[in-house]
Amino acid sequence: MDFMTAKETKYKGETIRVTRCGYTGEDGFEVSVPEKLVIPFVKNLESEKDQAGYPIAKWVGLGARDTLRLEAGLCLYGHELN
Repeated sequence: MDFMTAKETKYKGETIRVTRCGYTGEDGFEVSVPEKLVIPFVKNLESEKDQAGYPIAKWVGLGARDTLRLEAGLCLYGHELN
């Protein structure tokens, strides 16, 4: 997917939305999942491995997010903008 694009797809028979519109400045994805599928979706992400055996997704905290967006020059409403 290209940056600033979105698409809907199916996961366990439910519609989910995947976007590339994040404000961290990183090459990542944002996924909107129905509440009832959050835990199964997250467990699936945690257990999936790539061809080299590494997890396909890693958890990061808000500190990492803030560092990335500040390096990219992206402001956060309520902190740098009001």
